[in-house]
Amino acid sequence: MLNRPRTIWTHQGGLAAVEFALILPVMLVLFFGIVETSMALGAKASVTSIAATAADLIAQESTVSSADEQNVFNAASAILYPHPVSSTSKGVTTSLLKIVISSIVYDKDNPTTSGKVAWSDSSTGSGARTVGSTYTYPADAINPGNTANLVDAGGSIILVEVTYNYSSPTSQTVAGSWTMSSSFITRPRQVAQIARS
Repeated sequence: MLNRPRTIWTHQGGLAAVEFALILPVMLVLFFGIVETSMALGAKASVTSIAATAADLIAQESTVSSADEQNVFNAASAILYPHPVSSTSKGVTTSLLKIVISSIVYDKDNPTTSGKVAWSDSSTGSGARTVGSTYTYPADAINPGNTANLVDAGGSIILVEVTYNYSSPTSQTVAGSWTMSSSFITRPRQVAQIARS
């Protein structure tokens, strides 16, 4: 009778099952965390690629029409695959991806720090920059030791800004959504200023 408690205390039969039951939740959280983090990093890389690709496609033109821009929006959106570009809830479709393409021209009043918006369009139809408004160059685009301006007199740059509302497809460890954004600046290749037709 006295040996029975000692036998129960030293019995090893279900130890592996108990350990597995204790470790399983931690392993699942780590697994889904790694999967969701890698998917988010992939989406962020795609957002950066969209900005660069859209700017490059527009910079190759001498004039841009709304049809040209729509083709660029469609091509750039395809880069985001397999992530969704829109979501539908209760019959209402909301765009998750917004691409804004703007032509920034030389500003003789502030040539080293800013430019003026010549034209701007958005893939969602809203959120484009106002024509004639001032665009302040980002600090990392200006070289203070160099007297050359980002935009030469009579010239322009193409600015593409991308925002994407990312939500994890599994939402096991990361709930909610967050906004990813990227911008890209390039110069036109064929003309000083790309016209909008």
